[in-house]
Amino acid sequence: MTRDVACARASHDLAGNSVCTRRRVSPRRCIDSSITHRSVPVVDRTVDLYREIGSVHGPVFRVLAAAVSTLSGTGELAGRLAWQGVSLVAVAGILVVLRRRGTPWHQVVLIGGSPAVVYLLIHQAHNDVFVGLLILVGATCAQSGRHVPTSLSFAAAALVKAPSGIALVTFVVWLLARRERRAAGWCVASAVVLGAIVVSPFGLSAVLGPLTERSGETNATSLWNVVRGDALSFVWRPERTIDPSAGALVSVAGIVVPVSIAVIAAWRLRSRPVHEPLTVAVLAWVVFSLYPSVWLTGWFVALAGLWSGRVSRLLIGYSSLSLLTSQSWLMPVAAIVDRGTYGWVERLAAMLLGVTSVVGVALIVHLGSGKADRATWNEEGVARLTGAPWGKEVRNDRKGTSQ
Repeated sequence: MTRDVACARASHDLAGNSVCTRRRVSPRRCIDSSITHRSVPVVDRTVDLYREIGSVHGPVFRVLAAAVSTLSGTGELAGRLAWQGVSLVAVAGILVVLRRRGTPWHQVVLIGGSPAVVYLLIHQAHNDVFVGLLILVGATCAQSGRHVPTSLSFAAAALVKAPSGIALVTFVVWLLARRERRAAGWCVASAVVLGAIVVSPFGLSAVLGPLTERSGETNATSLWNVVRGDALSFVWRPERTIDPSAGALVSVAGIVVPVSIAVIAAWRLRSRPVHEPLTVAVLAWVVFSLYPSVWLTGWFVALAGLWSGRVSRLLIGYSSLSLLTSQSWLMPVAAIVDRGTYGWVERLAAMLLGVTSVVGVALIVHLGSGKADRATWNEEGVARLTGAPWGKEVRNDRKGTSQ
């Protein structure tokens, strides 16, 4: 669920899962439930576009949506508060994990109080916060050498939103680059088993069908619009100027480019903690995917707590810069100041999106160089600044000193 019910724009997931839960519809019919039961109040508040398509979110999120909608009912206020509460719990989980891993208090507070976290992840209750939490848990497990739990966490993230599977790909390549082939094999096997267990009640076609139907779509903020003759819609616009379908070549490039960046980062940063190539991989998807979104900042803002203070502030600042390109505040400002004509607001969005894209590419290059953060980690996961590559320092006590 990515929009508040109170905005009269509840997502298909909340509508569909509310119906499934209340009418006891089987998971296999959950995809079409909002079309079958149009009299349900939640469906009435769903925009027409999302009434006629299946859910593109994974089965883990559908189960969560069913549980939340069962508890909150069909009321607008109850639904909004329920999802905001669940998102708040997820953010609290991120902060607890970071603190337990030794992240300083001021850094934890900076992440929890950042505009992107407060407004996009908590207030707007986007499910990207769950992806961010699972990726963070996986990264911390990897630092402790627990490879299978790491794989399961990344696989669970992919079962919330499929594109976040880039984290699992990065982790497996990172293990292979470190010549830990057996561990990589176990990670792949465990992820496949978890996927089979979770997907089987829904049916493979019900999970993959909506994804394949909408593959190749771009939104107005995609960098790929520049090379496909739709450069003007690189800014947010009330209406697109051309068909949002990207075409075969651009569709392939929109996947190959970020995945290639992830693989290269995992190989180059194989002597560094796994959160470094993970951050590069996630940023690559945020910047270069066909369907980028400001809410994808939830995927990497949690990882900011695993970096040193300087890099952490860069990542938090980038997430806040991305927030300025969001329709969430552009639309109200346009309605009030520009009387809904979107004149100067649209031009402002163009400038902000251009700056954000350039900054994102610069961050990928900087973090992928391996020189952005010289912090290493002791057995408790506490960062300290040294020049030794991760895994090579001498860990001889619980205070993190090295010889």
